[in-house]
Amino acid sequence: MGNVDESWTTLGAAGTIVNEWNITNLLLTVLFGFVTITYIFNRMKFWQVTKQSDVFLFHQIGWDRNHIVKQSRKEILILLFIATIVSIAILIVIQNMVQISKVVYLWYGFQLLVMTLVLLIMVKSKVNKTIDSLRRKKFTENKPRFSSRRKSLIIQNLIYFKHFISIPFIQIILVSVMSSFIYLSLTETVKITNVTLLGEYINLQSTLWHYFLIGGAYILAIITLIESISTLMITRKKEFAIFRSIGWRKLNIFFLYLKELAIWTGVSISLGSIITAIVFTLVYSYQTDSLTMLFISCLGFYIVILGAGIFVIQHFLTKDLGTTLSFRRYTTSKRHLTKKSINL
Repeated sequence: MGNVDESWTTLGAAGTIVNEWNITNLLLTVLFGFVTITYIFNRMKFWQVTKQSDVFLFHQIGWDRNHIVKQSRKEILILLFIATIVSIAILIVIQNMVQISKVVYLWYGFQLLVMTLVLLIMVKSKVNKTIDSLRRKKFTENKPRFSSRRKSLIIQNLIYFKHFISIPFIQIILVSVMSSFIYLSLTETVKITNVTLLGEYINLQSTLWHYFLIGGAYILAIITLIESISTLMITRKKEFAIFRSIGWRKLNIFFLYLKELAIWTGVSISLGSIITAIVFTLVYSYQTDSLTMLFISCLGFYIVILGAGIFVIQHFLTKDLGTTLSFRRYTTSKRHLTKKSINL
């Protein structure tokens, strides 16, 4: 029959929207999948650090390696069970609000099965690595951090903790690309196809789901960032105590950690913005308004990330400061008691 290319006609608008819908869905699916995968890896890294002391304790009191793995897997399965109940309830609510195919439940079950198997395998790997590090007594705190070359303290810290930063760094790039490019492409499509009533209706119905997925990607990125910063703060407890012992104030330590966060998240979002700008100018025509919106969206994302990072850093520094002060009071009182007993 042929194709109608004019977007100002009903058939032309329908064809344009269908093509854009397919491209957008493909990009969203691929990028959101990568965001989810990076979140799982980062979550297991966070679990390994937070559960390290428990694994050490179980191993020292004589627990077998397999028993520790079973106990850890039970915890993961309980969390997955709770998450499954909540997610199914959300799916039911969405299905009542909007008619969606029941095939989504089959797809959800397949994803849940794959995720469960991956997590169970990763738990065993993380437990084995933790126990092996205990036996070798090679922890991250004992590795030399500062090199003889003249580098700033911030750069040396970023290089040293790169294995903690790499996963959220990649995820922020993906989220930045996904949110910015999808928003710009949807805006461009709406401009082209909104000249017809059919275009207005379809755009109104379709863009809601795209924004919903973009919002979910933002939430995953922020959660990943919070867990990554928390992992770093837990790992750097001794460093915080050393800074306090040599006379650093809490504000100095706060700005040091904030500068590190601002640098690597800024580089990550900048790379995502550059990739988005290149791809968008290749697919669509160059427009100053679109690049301006790209800059504004990335700046807003950067501010949100810094806000979340400031909250986490402030929380951990306040918590560790209280622990340090309590320890100082304890040691001071103990010294006084020792002096009194000697005098008596």
